Amino acid sequence: MRFSLYSPPYPPGLKINAMLISVSLIALTVILGVRAYSVARVHLVESKALVERDVPLQDLLFALDSALNAKQLAEKKWAITRDPVYAKLIAKYRDTILKEAKAINLLRPGLIPAVRAKTSVFELRETVKHAQEVLSQERETNVRHASDAAAGLLRLILVAVVLSIVITAWMMVLFYHGLIRPLRHLRDATTRIREGDLSCRMRAEGLTELREIAQDFNSMAARLESLDQAKNEFLATISHEIRNPMAALKEGLSLLSSEERKLSIESQKKCLSACLIASKRLEFMINNLLNLSKTGSGIFEADFSNRNLSSAIQTAVDEVRPLAEKKTIALRLVAPETVLAFFHWDGVVQAFVNLLLNAIKYGLEGSLIEVSVGVSDWPSAGVQVDVTNSGVDIAKDELSKIFDRFYRGANSVKQQGMGIGLHVVKKVVEAHRGDVNVSSESGKTRFRVRLPVKIVQQRSIVVSEVQL
Repeated sequence: MRFSLYSPPYPPGLKINAMLISVSLIALTVILGVRAYSVARVHLVESKALVERDVPLQDLLFALDSALNAKQLAEKKWAITRDPVYAKLIAKYRDTILKEAKAINLLRPGLIPAVRAKTSVFELRETVKHAQEVLSQERETNVRHASDAAAGLLRLILVAVVLSIVITAWMMVLFYHGLIRPLRHLRDATTRIREGDLSCRMRAEGLTELREIAQDFNSMAARLESLDQAKNEFLATISHEIRNPMAALKEGLSLLSSEERKLSIESQKKCLSACLIASKRLEFMINNLLNLSKTGSGIFEADFSNRNLSSAIQTAVDEVRPLAEKKTIALRLVAPETVLAFFHWDGVVQAFVNLLLNAIKYGLEGSLIEVSVGVSDWPSAGVQVDVTNSGVDIAKDELSKIFDRFYRGANSVKQQGMGIGLHVVKKVVEAHRGDVNVSSESGKTRFRVRLPVKIVQQRSIVVSEVQL
């Protein structure tokens, strides 16, 4: 099963997208805010100028024009009546005109020319008219500037709205195609995995983070599928492996307990020998399973104690010697007499039994299996145990998998086994804070186990060898 995700043309990283959207929104807000502030400031300055200068000027010009009208009317009446009252009014209005003109020039220098007593009413009217036209033009200019600024601000707002729509669309596409949709697919895929469809896979598309999650999900699914397959193979194998010795035990014990068939002493010995071999095979399989369970649960380390590691390795050699003799393979152990270490006796014995059985199983008939124990400086003072046999080389691509649970290499097709022997070796060695590795070339395969130890006495060397 594969899910297909549409990949929109946006940068792949969620972090990059979030940064771009944030920067875009901040830049848009700053530009719009600066522009609005600039327009508002211009309007504020112009309004302040109108209140502080233009309105008083208009009032003064109106007062000046009124005084001119009053003076002109008084001059006409004085010319007719020659009444001294009108002469006084003319003088009064003249003083008012001079005063208003002076106030206008103080408020706006140069707006009107200097006014003298002899200046005619006609000249003064033209001056007032010109001043009013100047103020009107300035107001129109200010209004036009304000209108242009408002139009520019409106255009900027429209651009901001368009950009906001684009950014919002970007976010919608990002969240839907980049997050929501693939997360739904991931949810569906995990549901199918939970329901047992381990073949479910996701296509690594979309944002970088989700690509990585999809890749990890596929690796997990592949691992689960592999383990499930290995589990099925393991159950089938162990069923087959247990059935044979159990059948042998059942048949042998049936013959021995039969009252109808009286077996000779020689036949009884052979029957007991077959039962013993079958029980040994069962014991070996059960010990592997128990050690595998103990190392995984942490119970294993509870039985650690100070013992002689050389004796444990010698015990393992003695246990597999009959199988080596059956295949005409010689065993040679070269080790210090005493290697005092803190370890689990049954676990270490089982681990080296597994290594030796593996060497016997894949070793050539008439060859030599050598077990050598020496001092190691990895990573501090310790012991190094090499188990070397002659046989077909292990492929290089299998060396990294050979210690995996349930793994069986190409050379093991014709051999019986459950694929957990070497895995038990690795788990036991790791439980002892050690290390195990394998190398295979030129017809020689060597397993090297390195363990931390307390005391190594090298003056006495134990050499145990079976020559066939």
